[in-house]
Amino acid sequence: MNGDGREESPDRTRAGHAARNKALLERLTELGVRLEEPRLIDWFFWARDQSTAHAVAEGLTNKGMTQVVTSPPREGHALWSAQGQMRMSPTLAGSEGITDALLALTQPLGAEYDGWGTAVDETATQNETSN
Repeated sequence: MNGDGREESPDRTRAGHAARNKALLERLTELGVRLEEPRLIDWFFWARDQSTAHAVAEGLTNKGMTQVVTSPPREGHALWSAQGQMRMSPTLAGSEGITDALLALTQPLGAEYDGWGTAVDETATQNETSN
């Protein structure tokens, strides 16, 4: 981790997101997740200060995200975080269109789109893959 709370220098460009999305979709497939079925997706963002975090949160809410929250920096870190949730397929979550829309939201604010994830019930996927 950097002192600001982020992972060590991930590539936050469109190409960097595309590479991480591809790897995440491959991993979800390995775990037995049906990529075309809608599920709860969690989205993660970084902001330099409280007002930027709130501006990101407002933009996420306007895009239809729910459970949108902002959090102050953890002790010893500099950046605020913003998170939101939306129900959609992992394929759509990892698409260029979604990535572009979130970069278009965050970049003018000086914030960063960090990425997305989804919970996987490992017990259910083990049962499905063992049958």
